[in-house]
Amino acid sequence: ALLSMDGGRIVAAAFLAGGILLALEVIWFRFLLLFQVGTTLVFATNLAVVLSGIGLGAVLASYLSRRGWLTAGVARFSAAGAAAGVVAGYAVFDVTLRTLVKLETESILPTVLLSVVLMGPVCLLSGLLFTALGEQLRNHMAHATAATGVLTLANTLGAMAGSLLAAFVMLPALGIERSFFLLAVLYASLVFLISSPERGHGRRAAPVLVAAAALALFPFGRMVSVHYKNVEAHWDARLIAAREGMVETAFYLQHEFLGEPHYQRLVANSISMSTTATEAQRYMKLFAYLPAVFHPGIVDALVICFGVGSTAGAVADLPDVKRIDVVDVSRDILEMSDLIYPDPRGHPLRDSRVAVHVEDGRFFLQHTSRRYDLITGEPPPPKIAGVVSLYTLEYFQLLRDHLNPGGMASYWLPVHNLRERDALAIIRAFCDAFDDCSLWSGIGLEWILVGS
Repeated sequence: ALLSMDGGRIVAAAFLAGGILLALEVIWFRFLLLFQVGTTLVFATNLAVVLSGIGLGAVLASYLSRRGWLTAGVARFSAAGAAAGVVAGYAVFDVTLRTLVKLETESILPTVLLSVVLMGPVCLLSGLLFTALGEQLRNHMAHATAATGVLTLANTLGAMAGSLLAAFVMLPALGIERSFFLLAVLYASLVFLISSPERGHGRRAAPVLVAAAALALFPFGRMVSVHYKNVEAHWDARLIAAREGMVETAFYLQHEFLGEPHYQRLVANSISMSTTATEAQRYMKLFAYLPAVFHPGIVDALVICFGVGSTAGAVADLPDVKRIDVVDVSRDILEMSDLIYPDPRGHPLRDSRVAVHVEDGRFFLQHTSRRYDLITGEPPPPKIAGVVSLYTLEYFQLLRDHLNPGGMASYWLPVHNLRERDALAIIRAFCDAFDDCSLWSGIGLEWILVGS
């Protein structure tokens, strides 16, 4: 009731702008995970670039405001420029990546530069746009405090909606590339939503032409023709399947020898999660076979993280097993396992004793009352952001508390991905949870923690 029609359009633009930027942040970060390991440091670096860009844009806007130059035309040009920035950042990313590879450095600098090229201009223009919208809304409301509150509320609600839609709708339904295009289109739509009081047809039409030209030049097909090819080249294997889901971008690659299939590899984002290679199957099957040596009467078993199914298949091999719970956070990886097991009779997930749960392993243990004779887990390496909670004392105590008397737990320790002190800390946490603990070599630096 406090707003005129033009004021309402500004509020709507603030809502949409917040949604677009937060959705872009989700898509950007997923895209960058194809080229860098998703550690906490990498995530913090990406976020710092986003926030710095927004902040610098707001500082520039305040400079323009003090001189009376922060007009609706500036807001429209900012929206059009942001649309062009989304397209340009995606279009030049591969060239930037190949240039940075030549640096041959393990510092955080390549991550910073990739983030700046992909996200920096859009974030700067978004900060400018938000402040320009605030300036325009102030002209339609009696009090600056009320204008600030309304603008911030609209922008925050939009950001909440945008991040949810990006993660749960755009990524699984559209994928990264088409999500970039859709969000560029939405930025361009802001040009029409923001009123233009400027005189002269050319000045009003210029932002429209900028946005239209950018959208017309969007590099459709680059994800498959360039970035997927880079995945093949990096792993020296042939891509046989790819899926962009809510949790990760999953790839199945086939390694060949003398023109014949040799083994398959599962890659999630940029991390090789599992393979069907002989040496990998050896240590992954030991997660079931080794505890079975000491506990021959395993009836109920829990497998946390499915991978390519080698451990789940080994558990199904145990003669006394009556029930197997398989828990994995990725529905896509579970469904893509049909590539490895085309015959349902050999597929671990098609075994009548198996119950599949699409769930985080820790949450599953927190809400289930079931107890097991064997719990085995092979989560991603702990250096990946968010995974460390599956390598803590509290989590290992959850495993212990869900074992039957005499039950055993086996757990992956990827020493090759850890510093010595980190590996020792995980071992200590496991042995603090299990008085009877031991450490085994599966193969090479693929180690196995066993506790009873």
